[in-house]
Amino acid sequence: SSGINAEYGIHEWCRKWRLLVNCDPNKTEILVILPRTASSVTTTPTDLYLGNTCIMYAEKSKVLGVYLDDNLDFRHHAAYALKRCWYSWHILSSGTTRYEGVNGPALGLLFRTVVLTKLLYAAPIWLS
Repeated sequence: SSGINAEYGIHEWCRKWRLLVNCDPNKTEILVILPRTASSVTTTPTDLYLGNTCIMYAEKSKVLGVYLDDNLDFRHHAAYALKRCWYSWHILSSGTTRYEGVNGPALGLLFRTVVLTKLLYAAPIWLS
């Protein structure tokens, strides 16, 4: 098959230092990020091989808990973070009413420590 063979670069370096690369999907992916001026150009990247394994191209990839996409607009990550926060808040507040369950100050503390930490994780990166 036609494509770029990284065997002489990455593959040899990994063998030299006895490193194993996990080429499973969602573990090793290629994310192509082009300048905004080149976004109108549609190019089909060639396949990249590491040894005999083809590394897959991805439109988005999760790195250290933050979704990166090929446009660097973080819309997918914002939706993912909001969904996680909504679920956490639902679990925290589901057994609480005005008269039963966790009181207001304790619920506020739970909100700040559980929900806001999920929302603001890596915020300087994806909110900029």
